[in-house]
Amino acid sequence: MGIVTTMGEWYGVLMIDGSTGWIPRRSVTLLDYDLVLAGQQALTLGQQLVQAATKYLGVSYSWGGYSWAGLDCSGFVKAVFANFGIALPRCSRDQARMGQPVSYDQLQPGDRLYFACKGGDIDHTGIYAGNGYFIHSASSRGGVTFDSVQSPKYARSLVAARR
Repeated sequence: MGIVTTMGEWYGVLMIDGSTGWIPRRSVTLLDYDLVLAGQQALTLGQQLVQAATKYLGVSYSWGGYSWAGLDCSGFVKAVFANFGIALPRCSRDQARMGQPVSYDQLQPGDRLYFACKGGDIDHTGIYAGNGYFIHSASSRGGVTFDSVQSPKYARSLVAARR
């Protein structure tokens, strides 16, 4: 279960259908470790990137932000990849020129997605998490959260994917 937002005394959690479910904070105990099943294979780099990205869930959106105090979309992607020694440019348009192009039917966790939400130039980015979802920092959502790639806004504005 992943906490994707908070509101007062409630945690918003990502449900299997992509919606946000609400649980009272008093009913949740947060643990400071990851559960690894015996015999589980090592995570791929892409899976590790997504796991690292989830640590930013709930960090607020801040245009030009590149810290735990606030992140914009490209700052978020840059910060996640920097944890693995992968240097990306600061601007999403420039980031979209880095790496290998990926066709949408070949997306894997950790691939970077680029959108032209306002039409024209690339103006938004996020990290593909798998199963049709991506994690990003969005001003419309107040910060780092998950969304469906198939939601109308993002499906019509997706213009590039890179690995």
